[in-house]
Amino acid sequence: EEKPIRESAARAGVPVRYLKRGDGLTAGELRVKVLYPPEGETVSGNEGSLTLLVSYGAFDALLTGDLEGKGETEAAELAGQCDYLKVAHHGSKNSTGEQFLEATAPKICVISAPERSLYGHPHPEVLERLENAGGDWYQTGLEGAVTAEVRDGEVLVTGYRRNVAIDEKVVYTGEE
Repeated sequence: EEKPIRESAARAGVPVRYLKRGDGLTAGELRVKVLYPPEGETVSGNEGSLTLLVSYGAFDALLTGDLEGKGETEAAELAGQCDYLKVAHHGSKNSTGEQFLEATAPKICVISAPERSLYGHPHPEVLERLENAGGDWYQTGLEGAVTAEVRDGEVLVTGYRRNVAIDEKVVYTGEE
């Protein structure tokens, strides 16, 4: 719940600001743009998850939180195609639908979920949708931390398990 956080911030004299569509920042080649939620609209639950488009040069990453429903539809329209997708809601069955994947066409898909999730995440239907969309997927419970690093126009994806590199692969060169 956010109430304790707001109260703690108020006691510490820290202002609370809610991000909304259109907010963002730029630092050199790095751009961060808020795609969702929209301004002036109260959206609750997972549908209102903060969604960011992070760009570095020609590389675009879509970070979706637990986004679903109307939020997923709107974010896909605003984002367009992206190179990297943080798969929504740990790969739950009702997230990251076919239309969303068609609109975003990610090449690198990262799922934040344990190896043996109590909730069955990532759901096999989501994995099938990712594979049908043509993106490579990585799961943090299998790979450990997943890093995508932009180097000289290439993106290197590295998975770590117990701080040992287990995979490094050039996934995208930006020349397609």
